[in-house]
Amino acid sequence: MRRFPRDADTERLLDDFLAHQEAVLGMSGLTVRNHRSSVRNFAAWWRANGGADHRSVTVADLEAWLIAEAESGASARTREGRLYSLRAWFRWLDPDGLNPAEQVRRPRIPPSRVRIYRPDEAHHILATLAARGGVSAAFDHAVIATLRWTGIRRSELTGLRYDRLDLDERRAKVVGKGSKPRTVPLPVPLVEVLGRYLADVRPRCPASPLVFANPRAVAGSGREGTTDDQGVRELCARAGRRAGVPGPHHPHRWRHSYATELLRGGIDLHVVQRLLGHTSLETTTRYLHLLDHDLRRAIDRTYPPRARPLPPAPTCGQQLSLANQLGEGCDGSSSPVGSGPDDGAGDGLERVRVPDVVDPVDGVAQLRIDEVEVAGRRAHLDVPE
Repeated sequence: MRRFPRDADTERLLDDFLAHQEAVLGMSGLTVRNHRSSVRNFAAWWRANGGADHRSVTVADLEAWLIAEAESGASARTREGRLYSLRAWFRWLDPDGLNPAEQVRRPRIPPSRVRIYRPDEAHHILATLAARGGVSAAFDHAVIATLRWTGIRRSELTGLRYDRLDLDERRAKVVGKGSKPRTVPLPVPLVEVLGRYLADVRPRCPASPLVFANPRAVAGSGREGTTDDQGVRELCARAGRRAGVPGPHHPHRWRHSYATELLRGGIDLHVVQRLLGHTSLETTTRYLHLLDHDLRRAIDRTYPPRARPLPPAPTCGQQLSLANQLGEGCDGSSSPVGSGPDDGAGDGLERVRVPDVVDPVDGVAQLRIDEVEVAGRRAHLDVPE
């Protein structure tokens, strides 16, 4: 049983924890950074509140920490991510012990509006970049085109290597969350854009094994030959503003747009799941945002409008009793409708038996019309009041 770390011990154990997460569990660099920030945050709060031994951490303590985080302005999604990190931290500290973070309910995340780019907006952003000219604009154009036509994550784009890009076979191998590799198909328009980029633009960018090396990186800096997450965010925001498209602009908006376009194109949800690299189908459904007119269109495809309009809705009182449907009189006799002393002679309408018109279902069907047409003939049904 390890003691809850503090000060220098915190950093030493934290380094071991993060090395285990990355090397053994295959967590991405972003997840490792989030774990480090969350554990440091909790450790500082725990020390400030007199904490010493991690065995004394309770569910109430963690809930108090989350409340303090909320009061300091952390969103529900941020608090959920930090709780996820603490679950991993306590699990590593004491694999066989009770994990208090597992007993804490996840913060409820209110549904947020999913913003996408309409196809015309996406085209306008790319066209604006293509019209500018210059190495930086051409680099930005290739990055946005890749996001637009593959829907890959920001980290997958920045980590894409030359040896994993095959334009002849129209595919790219990316490494997603949890260091899970997957193959992403490349549409023909993107192959054309990347072909020109690799031939004309990439040789003028810093040398590296990565496909995308930001030409704006300072020579000799640690970012030379790479494109970091912040650079991609700034690139997306800059491209959207210059095109005059309403924001917000961020890489994930392109991922939302890609998924929505696939769904609108009739692609099966399980195929979209594979293309996006989601382990759970539930995750995919959160990305697929449908507008109201999409839902109406789906209903219209299932229940298409009729060539001929439906007859007007019946009015109250126009009801045929069960006895009449079965060809019996209102008094229970076997007299069919249209027979008897009042047969309507002279009114110009042909009298028919109900069984000629109605096929009762389980003997309970009711006909709520007083005039029907059978084989082109108008017939009148006597409807009791």
